[in-house]
Amino acid sequence: MPTERKNILTIDCEDFLLLPAFKNLKSDIDLNQMIDNQINAILIELRNANDTKATFFIVGEIAKRNPDLVRRIRNNGHHLGSHSFKHSKAYKLTRSEFQSDLENSIKHITTASGEDVDCYRAPMWSYKPNMYWYWDVLSKKNIKYDSSIFPINRWMYGNPKAPRFTHVNQNIIELPPSTIKIFGFNLPFCGGIYFRFMPYRIIRYFIKRLKKKYNHPILMYFHPWELDPNLVRVQNIRTLYKFVLYHNTKNSMKKFRRLINEFEFTSINDYFINSSI
Repeated sequence: MPTERKNILTIDCEDFLLLPAFKNLKSDIDLNQMIDNQINAILIELRNANDTKATFFIVGEIAKRNPDLVRRIRNNGHHLGSHSFKHSKAYKLTRSEFQSDLENSIKHITTASGEDVDCYRAPMWSYKPNMYWYWDVLSKKNIKYDSSIFPINRWMYGNPKAPRFTHVNQNIIELPPSTIKIFGFNLPFCGGIYFRFMPYRIIRYFIKRLKKKYNHPILMYFHPWELDPNLVRVQNIRTLYKFVLYHNTKNSMKKFRRLINEFEFTSINDYFINSSI
């Protein structure tokens, strides 16, 4: 079994201004410079936290236009995964479209890094149970790890009936984001708006409670833009989007720093080296 004391840290490497909330937005902001600055800040924090390792799920379009960034992440000892090529919702694609998107992302990440890609995360947790072909496509592309199923119920994503902990699904290891069950409901706290919204002391309590009760890693996820205290402000978007995208981004890097210094994290592949579940 993997060491019980370590948890899993993941970063979704995607462009902030290409998220659905900013559809049709015209901007002269340099996307490469923005993601470079955000990733560099994260790499520095990870090095300072006892050289903590993480899995970076990278959007293929970023790998294509900015291969130096991918190499920099890999040269810092981190694990690389695919976060699709175009950051399209997986459930909106046909099998052939999904396969083509996955192949394209793997090609550019591999070309940039010189290493095979063995893990995948669907954009916006966009796996649905009726995608019967999904696991077959991943398997044929040598994906060993998937982290696309969020065991919660949200209008855009999630499957509250899915297993809450790491398990094997058709020979692929599935790693759900961590949740805590309260009054029969799975409550998320492990990243995104949930991490930014909750006080750190509550997050710490949830992690310690789960670690004490279950022999499973805590899986956390973050987006580079969430950890950017100087995140560019776009005014003409819906109020809900403003809250979800901007809430507490000024302080989220401080919380992230506390998290990775208080708890031990590693990447997906490092966690499972020479082990099984």
